[in-house]
Amino acid sequence: MITSFTTGTILLVELLRGPGYGLDLIERVRVRSGGRICLRQGVVYPALRELSRRKWLRSWSVTTPGSGRPRTYHELTPEGLALAQAHRDTIAGFAAKASPSRPANRELEEMRQRLFRCGEVAEAAMWLRRAGQAAGL
Repeated sequence: MITSFTTGTILLVELLRGPGYGLDLIERVRVRSGGRICLRQGVVYPALRELSRRKWLRSWSVTTPGSGRPRTYHELTPEGLALAQAHRDTIAGFAAKASPSRPANRELEEMRQRLFRCGEVAEAAMWLRRAGQAAGL
C-alpha cells in the first residue's frame, strides 16, 4: 500500500474518472487541480509502471493514427479501484476537517480586543522611542 500521498496516489485517484495515458493524466490532474498540481513526465511514467507492477493498474497499448507512436492506456484493476477509493475518501475526510470555519462571535470579539491592545502597545513604544530620541538616547 502507498503510505503517503505521492504521484501514485494522485494518479490512482484521477483514474477513478476513467482510463488514460501518461500525458492525458498529467493534463487532467493539472486542470482538475486548477494548476496547483503539475506532474512531470519523469515522475509519472515510473509511477505508472510501479502501479502496474503492483497489479493496481491494467495497461494496454494503442497506436495512434498519424503519429504512429503507441500510447499506453491505464485503468484501475479491482484492487486498484479499492485502493483509489480509500485514498479519495481519506483525502476528502482530511479536506473536510481542514476546512476553515467562521470564528464564533465571541472569538471575533477577543481577536478585536487583542488587536486593539497591540495597537496601544505599539503606540506606547513609539512614544518611548520619540522620548528617547528627544533626550538624546
